[in-house]
Parts: sequence; structure tokens; C-alpha cells
Amino acid sequence: MVLDIRSKSVDYLQLIFIVLAFILILFAGVFASEHIVTINQGTMTESWTPTNGTMIAYLSDEVVDGQTYYQPHAFYTYEVNQTQYYNNVISVNDDFSDWRSTDRTIAVEQLRGYENNTAVTVYYYPATPSSSVLQPGVPPSTRFYL
Repeated sequence: MVLDIRSKSVDYLQLIFIVLAFILILFAGVFASEHIVTINQGTMTESWTPTNGTMIAYLSDEVVDGQTYYQPHAFYTYEVNQTQYYNNVISVNDDFSDWRSTDRTIAVEQLRGYENNTAVTVYYYPATPSSSVLQPGVPPSTRFYL
């Protein structure tokens, strides 16, 4: 009986290809599902109720191991049924909560358009008024990935 090594190596290559293709499809599915959720949430905000609010924006700094980090803060306040709410959600996947920079100029630039003590239109979910955004709809960055 003669053992054909070439056919065995082809079988291994096919198996490796199938496993790599499966992993690639799995990662693509996870990536796409995150964006599908964001698109769904963004679409829902398009029907939320608008109300008047006030922007609160400022820059903070923190020194960590001798390095100064600047962090922009932009949140807003609004009232629904005599209840005051505060939120920092700009759009369904955009806020300043984790962003910071060692460059103050860049941090200040992030606050452009969110001047302190200015009037803003807030869109809130009527069933849960604490859920709100400043920019309803699907964020352009999400559309880019799909």
C-alpha cells in the first residue's frame, strides 16, 4: 500500500483554509452586529420628543506621572414633567466620557460646537425621559463602516 503524502497535505491546507474562513466570518459577524445595534438605536432616536435644554461644557486637567491630560466635558440639562435631567450622550455612540489628550488645543477643539451655557435641543425617549441625545439618528461614523 502506497501512502500519498500530497493528498494529505491538500486536506490539511483545506482544513486550515476552512478554519481561517470561519474565524474571519465570525469576526465580521461580531463587528457587523455591533453596528446593526447602533443603527437600530439611532433609528429609534429619530422619533424621540424634542425639548429645550442647556449645554454645560468645560475642560478639566489631571496630572498622571508628571504628564498633564486634558479632558473635555460636555453634558446638558433639560426638564420633562417638572423633573430635571442631566446627560452627556451626544448621539447613540458618541460622548466625551473616556476621551482625553495631552494636547490642550486638541481637547479644546473637541468642545467646538458645545459652548457652555448655550441653548440646545434635546431629544428624549418619552417612556424613559432620562434617555436622551442631542443628535438623533444614525451617526455618520456608523454608516461608514457598513
